[in-house]
Parts: sequence; structure tokens; C-alpha cells
Amino acid sequence: MGHEAAAAVKAIRAQLSGDATLTALVSTKIYSPSAPQDAVLPYVVIRQRSPGDDSQVINPKRNMTSPLYDVGIWVADDPYSTTAQSGAKRVDVLLGSLGSYSVTDANSDVFEVSARREGGAWEREEVDQKTMKKFYWIGGSYRLSISAA
Repeated sequence: MGHEAAAAVKAIRAQLSGDATLTALVSTKIYSPSAPQDAVLPYVVIRQRSPGDDSQVINPKRNMTSPLYDVGIWVADDPYSTTAQSGAKRVDVLLGSLGSYSVTDANSDVFEVSARREGGAWEREEVDQKTMKKFYWIGGSYRLSISAA
């Protein structure tokens, strides 16, 4: 297998950016693994939390890997705003429907990617230490299954 992490981000980004409801909220601002410092809120961030486990059929050939990604929307001031809640819900619906997505990486390796939420929805608060302004990430953790096609 090739570079599964690249295939994972490509599949998630394609699933999210192809949705008119989500792009109405964040436009094309879907970043991985972090947003640029000058990014304007709201935006979505895709961040790998864990490489997960590899499944092997015949050693040393790997047939599937299962990384864990945090995906959510960043907003300012209010994690319960319409933008925050609508964006997080849309991300969850879109990744929950990622049943089998075919993606080709830069090496022309083809992968099948699926996702399911692991655990409940959650939020993170961060504070800009210069301005004391609060920012919130609202989203969930998604376990991907990635296998060579």
C-alpha cells in the first residue's frame, strides 16, 4: 500500500468540499492539518489524531489501515451559534455517509476509504493570549478504514 494518510485527507476533503450546505458556511476553507494563521473564520480542520492499526493478511503485506481523524468547524465567540452547530452537524452527516469512496493518491495508488464516528461529538476552546478572544472547534473523531482497491 502507498501513503494512506494522503488518501484519507483527500477523501475527507472531497466529501466535505462537494457539499453545497457546508461550502455555504465555510466556502473553500477546509484545511489539513491546520489552518493558516491568516485564515478567516469559520473554517474546517482535518487533523490526524492516531495512525490506527494495520491489518495484515499475509506478512508483511498490509491490506487495511484504520487511522483516527478529528474533523470539525472552527468558529469565534459562540460554540452554540447556528454556524457552529450547522457546520458540525453537516460534517458529521457527510462523514457518516462516507461508506466507500475511491481515491487515487499522487503515486497513482487507488484506495477505498470509509468512515464512522468514534465516540460522541465534542468541542474545544482556545483563547488568543494577546486579545483574550475565544475560539471554538466543534466536531468529532472519525475512524477511517483504508484499503488498497
